[in-house]
Amino acid sequence: MMASKLHATTIITVTKYKSEEDYRKGKPYEVIKKEGNLMLVTGMSAIWNLVTGGSSFHYDNTNTYIGVGDSNTAADENQTDLLGSNKTYKQCYTGFPYATGKSLIIFAVFEGSEANHAWNEIVAKNNATGVCLNRAVQSFGTKTSGEIWPMQIEIKLSN
Repeated sequence: MMASKLHATTIITVTKYKSEEDYRKGKPYEVIKKEGNLMLVTGMSAIWNLVTGGSSFHYDNTNTYIGVGDSNTAADENQTDLLGSNKTYKQCYTGFPYATGKSLIIFAVFEGSEANHAWNEIVAKNNATGVCLNRAVQSFGTKTSGEIWPMQIEIKLSN
């Protein structure tokens, strides 16, 4: 009998722009990549419910949000959402999320007046159900007014 090995790898990319003008010109001042996150029990359950037809709450453009918060509490699979006192959720950019090959790509752009606080935790959330797929903890820095920080979350499956 062959052993089953299914792996999920997550790559989170935050690209930081000082201004709208720098964003339009494609001139970031910093790009941070983090590999790894923790799938939450609620998120894993939501995936299986979608696969088996037990749920109609899809992670589509209408319902998928990226959340950022200021808690640096270590991730645990039994958590259900962001833990920080400052947190912001942003709906995915037009055309996201989408699946390609073995990957799910989630993308949102936090504009100049949004999420101006420390970014220490990240989730991908279904706004209709409130269920988060995952949670990652890392200091991405503190976003200030006027800065634009796009974020991409890529979840890849492999054997």
